[in-house]
Amino acid sequence: MYRILLVEDDATLRYMYARMHAWQAQGFCLAAEAANGKEALEKLSEECFDLIVTDIRMPFVDGLELLRALRQRENHTPVILISSYGEFEYAREGLVLGAFDYIVKPFQESAIDAVLARVAAYLSSRGTEDSHFALVREAFSHAGVAIGEDSFTHTLVAFLAAHLNEVVTMEQAAAHLGLSKDYFGKTCKAHTGITFGTLYNYVRVENAKCLLRDSTCLAGEISELLGFASPDYFARIFKSLTGQTPSQYRAENR
Repeated sequence: MYRILLVEDDATLRYMYARMHAWQAQGFCLAAEAANGKEALEKLSEECFDLIVTDIRMPFVDGLELLRALRQRENHTPVILISSYGEFEYAREGLVLGAFDYIVKPFQESAIDAVLARVAAYLSSRGTEDSHFALVREAFSHAGVAIGEDSFTHTLVAFLAAHLNEVVTMEQAAAHLGLSKDYFGKTCKAHTGITFGTLYNYVRVENAKCLLRDSTCLAGEISELLGFASPDYFARIFKSLTGQTPSQYRAENR
């Protein structure tokens, strides 16, 4: 379940919020509570949460100050602001600062339920995006390509992650970076030490490893899905980069 940090200075309201069924209904749980933004920041320095639900008006550090502090720390955890009817300007400022949404109190469970549904959808899509980035980064690591602060490789990683479940060509990658195919090829070799074709094979093989571990797809189906010319070619590339055939890898990693 997604973990929520609830920030509210009114103990009675914290008790009421904790008893709402909307959290669990949307796949969330109230993992921790804080009485103000200062306490929240202390908890955030010790553990991670998937969502922060915070009142705007609180002593010491209020909701907007908490939101500013999070962004200064480059913490992009979604934040839902709770405001009173007369605090619309504060809520609007929160949205400018990057709050996910706001709700006006007193509110019904149906109101928080609708917002939580949107947050859950966002977290789900972000999780998929993050896993794709992690897979492409892992492939680059296996290829011996250091990403570091290299803007070219960062852009290439982002492109390949965004199109992980598609078959991409060198022409498409070049167009994404605004380069001609020939210049892109030379630039890729200069920044990574290998050709785009070889690098892309590392990415496809890393993706194939995930499919072999986590799905029931046959090797031939994976070969077609990832755009290899034939199952035999897929098997040769897979073995050359991993030292195992697809069937050997699946047997050891299922």
